[in-house]
Amino acid sequence: QRPVHPAPMRVFAALLLVASAAAATSRVSPSRHTPRSSRAVRASLTAQPPAAGPSASALGLSASFLNCEMPELLIEVARAYTPAGAEERRANVWSRGAYVLESARVLRANAVGLSLETTVARRGRNDKEVAVADVPWISGVAAADDDGLQRELLQIANALGRPRDGAALLQLAIGRGGWRLPRNWRLNATPHPRPVREKFYTDVFKALSAALRMADCPARLRVTVKPPELH
Repeated sequence: QRPVHPAPMRVFAALLLVASAAAATSRVSPSRHTPRSSRAVRASLTAQPPAAGPSASALGLSASFLNCEMPELLIEVARAYTPAGAEERRANVWSRGAYVLESARVLRANAVGLSLETTVARRGRNDKEVAVADVPWISGVAAADDDGLQRELLQIANALGRPRDGAALLQLAIGRGGWRLPRNWRLNATPHPRPVREKFYTDVFKALSAALRMADCPARLRVTVKPPELH
């Protein structure tokens, strides 16, 4: 057997120490440039403690806002998602106007949807038919907080093809107010000032974070920024 020289052994031991130190450092402080998979990001987000749900004030304010400011949207919601709407479509197949859904109002809002009271008029009858139906959120999950409640209302407006109603819903004074722009901003500079751009960047990040929390989030996402003023 050949004798083992101490110098190569010391070099080899030093390399092992450097490698183990580098591995420990990478475990403690991962590189900020290392990309993370969507599965890892989603797992870290879903690991956060669940929220308690929308506040009572946000639920009451949303119901009042819908009843006072958006009666037409509520009628469309009732037509699309309640038995009264299905009956209206069936009854008016042969005779238009035989069954008219005249109004709809929110009795209460909660974390899982809206409770609507509908009023219907039938041709040849003087009395009106009143019915109550629950409309669950389109996402199929409970709203986690006040911001989640606003997002659910926006999804309903978008699903019904009513973008103007969606813009009106952004004025609801609930949640953290992340959708509202300060009134003193001037959006006529190219590029926008840094605080303005950071505001949009933060909103995009929050939107992606909310999407990753959803169970049906796709594995790949894309963000397209159209305005050149955002630089």
